[in-house]
Amino acid sequence: MKLIRKTNENNINPIKSKVDIHNNHKPTDISHNDKTFWKILIVDDEQDVHDVTKLSIKNLFFDGKKIQLLHAFSAKEANQILQQESNIAVALIDVVMETDHAGLELVKSIREKLNNHYIRLIIRTGQPGVAPEKYVIDEYDIDDYKEKTDLISQKLYTTIRCAIKGYRDINELQKANEFINEKVKILEGVLPICASCKKIRDDKGDWHQFESYISKHTSTEFTHGLCPTCSKKLYPKLS
Repeated sequence: MKLIRKTNENNINPIKSKVDIHNNHKPTDISHNDKTFWKILIVDDEQDVHDVTKLSIKNLFFDGKKIQLLHAFSAKEANQILQQESNIAVALIDVVMETDHAGLELVKSIREKLNNHYIRLIIRTGQPGVAPEKYVIDEYDIDDYKEKTDLISQKLYTTIRCAIKGYRDINELQKANEFINEKVKILEGVLPICASCKKIRDDKGDWHQFESYISKHTSTEFTHGLCPTCSKKLYPKLS
């Protein structure tokens, strides 16, 4: 079945007009809103699908953030949005749009050409015969596969919420890994240390006490005591 995209009656620019912020329903510049909203990209050539999705998840609120919808009616438009907008958490992607496998080609482009492995990709198709679930799951790097008839309002809400949670968790793990790697780099290589007082010289040429330098650049804390050798030397009567 050939799906026909509805025309824009007001002749508005198709990319600039496809951003919704729920609760005020006005297009807005979303480039500075990454910390306020979870961005959800809907990719489907049927206007009704966009409308139903918007209605089903308009009140979604997760981890202190509302959601923000971006709309694309073809894989080409979706690619443009993905290149323009950062930190899109989830994309709901139809399979059959300008071609029978446009959605699957979009998935491949996101993962391989855009090298975006953070966004959660959900295939949502009304023609499962064109792209069978097992084949798509095995061959494409997606996070979920749903038939449109399965995604009633509550299931759609649950699917999106779980996907946002996955996106958040992946980003938090990445930040933790970057933090650990940065700390490891600091302690890698050669540390210039005074042979007498044991102070360490930093890359600016300043000298620091061993304990203060290590504490500053790692999460290590020091406690002080006496080893048996020093205890005998300093307090022979207590030995």
